[in-house]
Amino acid sequence: MRRIVFILALLTAACSPGTRKGLQMEPNQLLRQSSDLYRSEPGPPIKSVGAVFLNARNVRIRYPDGRFEIIPRKEIWGYSNKKGKIFRLYGKTEYEVVTVGDVITYEQQSTQNVMAGNHPTVTTVIETFYSKTLDSKIFSSRKKALNDLASL
Repeated sequence: MRRIVFILALLTAACSPGTRKGLQMEPNQLLRQSSDLYRSEPGPPIKSVGAVFLNARNVRIRYPDGRFEIIPRKEIWGYSNKKGKIFRLYGKTEYEVVTVGDVITYEQQSTQNVMAGNHPTVTTVIETFYSKTLDSKIFSSRKKALNDLASL
């Protein structure tokens, strides 16, 4: 019996998702264009990035000294958070940049309320998205991203 419990515990640990290791860079950086991912010197640090209330066209950037700046969303490519994870602002949402290769891989984490019997449960859902280049359209399918002729 102990052997079965041990094997089940081992299989559960092996099949559970590990920590996600995304693309990293200098923390708290504002990226005005995709080429800023590869800059050698960090820009001025930021404290937070947030949407202006009910206005998806502008983004509020807070700096560590307390001042803030409102910038049009189309002038910002993305940012890095305090852990150094890189996020791309595309449309009205933000996507975490996970890998850069022949296809760029993004992830978006969200929560969903699910009923399990009579009990509501909150589950975390991680969706994967793709694009051909850092500046091209984001697709939910890797095949569509590879066939994207508009980015060439």
